[in-house]
Amino acid sequence: MTEGPIGKAFAAHALRIGDWAECAGYPVRLVPLSDRIPPALTEGAVGRVWQSVRGDLLKAYRSGYRIVEAGPCYLVMHDWTGGRGLNSSSFLFSTKGDLYFEDQHWLPMMNGQGPIYQVLDAETGKTFFDLTQPREIIDIAEPHFHLIGNENFGHWVQEIIPRLLAAELFQPEIARLPLVLDKILDPQRDFLSRIGFDNPLKVLHRPGEPVAVYRFQRLFVTSQPPCTLTYPLVQDRVRRAVETAPGSAVSSGSKRYFLSRRRFFPRHRIDNDAEIGACLETFGFETLVSDDFDQIDDMRRMVEAEIVVLPYGAGMGNLPMTGPQCQIILLGPNFLVENRYDHPVLRFFRHYLIPFFDRLQFVSGTVPPDQPPLATDATGNIVFNVKTFDYPFAYDIRALTQAVLNAEKALRVRRR
Repeated sequence: MTEGPIGKAFAAHALRIGDWAECAGYPVRLVPLSDRIPPALTEGAVGRVWQSVRGDLLKAYRSGYRIVEAGPCYLVMHDWTGGRGLNSSSFLFSTKGDLYFEDQHWLPMMNGQGPIYQVLDAETGKTFFDLTQPREIIDIAEPHFHLIGNENFGHWVQEIIPRLLAAELFQPEIARLPLVLDKILDPQRDFLSRIGFDNPLKVLHRPGEPVAVYRFQRLFVTSQPPCTLTYPLVQDRVRRAVETAPGSAVSSGSKRYFLSRRRFFPRHRIDNDAEIGACLETFGFETLVSDDFDQIDDMRRMVEAEIVVLPYGAGMGNLPMTGPQCQIILLGPNFLVENRYDHPVLRFFRHYLIPFFDRLQFVSGTVPPDQPPLATDATGNIVFNVKTFDYPFAYDIRALTQAVLNAEKALRVRRR
């Protein structure tokens, strides 16, 4: 399919970046990472779940960081319907018709969405694509850097910004190219500028058009770098932004924060949010209720924080900004935070957390009695989808109190 995939229905593969580039014949720069493995990732015994995640990250270090110069290639911006309604995502196709799709475990969940008409074989990524709908192709000759983009605050700070900082670390000229993003919110523009990036932006989504197709003659694409490599880069960049901003004196207050998501009911995931807030107030916590931690004062709070309590969700994007002394208490559904990580998607979520595992505590939540139980299959396993996270779980105040006491003890030990 050398003339390109647009306007066709065909079978091809959803491939990780190395195989995707090799099949298309795109140039690849491989940056070895084996000498950058942090000692904390290999030292000491960890539990079964952490051991599995640690193995995944070590594999990522050993396979290296890839920078691909793709061209020509096609970015298809497509609206599709998921568990929470309408989504807009870009799909990157080579001239061979293969789709760049890094996280293979998500592929079955994308079955029937956007141009992914049918997943024929999830293990190999063999998929039936339908690109007969697009007609117009927008040609872009200038080189760009594909940053993907995501409106979700957690994905933005944990995945998108790290891609940019890793590119700057290994090939700075790429990080100064115009950036290609699916979408971008004004707070995200502000965030980029505050950490030192004022690149021109190419935003793919065209309001009112369910499909938009772009053909790039030179598009730089990178693999997702290990979070244990990039989170220190995020923390350093945010800390420098705070220190150089006007009025950058150390803030007053307790430096203990509860990142509530009560505005996003039922997606705040806490049934007894008010009770949680009242408990934490007795320990000197300030409750923050906004997800948009974009201004310098909000970034400063995270840089200076000594304890952060938050529910599982987009607010986790604050964690890479915290310093190495900050203690983290994560409120999560029991099926996520207990040792039930046989499902690859559930294991994937803990990848975001392994940089903090030595200063992280979980408080496990349960479905309250007035809510219907989680759906299960014939074998009794939870039927997992995005809506599963939207249940407003309840959390035990005694368990939370003990976690705060543990965090205070850990702080005292670190200060000695």
